Amino acid sequence: MKKMSVRTKVGCGAALGVVTLLAAGASAAELQTTLNNFLIDMNRPSGSCASFVQAISGTPGTVCALSGSGGRFDGVGENGSLGLENGSLWMFRGNSCQPGVHFRVSCFRST
Repeated sequence: MKKMSVRTKVGCGAALGVVTLLAAGASAAELQTTLNNFLIDMNRPSGSCASFVQAISGTPGTVCALSGSGGRFDGVGENGSLGLENGSLWMFRGNSCQPGVHFRVSCFRST
């Protein structure tokens, strides 16, 4: 079997991404109303670690996603995740041990 070049791998990945976006187009068109944008500030003095838990939304029909991040990510101490708990409550959970770490969460509802 012939090995794929880096260019071929990137091209295949880009094509798959376009197909995925086109397939999701109908679903994305239905999620047009932005409910809220949340900035979760996890700023900590260097070496001072803390966990963060924040309820984001419990509104039925809401979809939330991590839409941005920033700050100094230095190792495994900086992380964030968003999940749906109990079928309707979007929760953010994360940790930070560094200055400036933040995440942005955007929530939408179907129209």
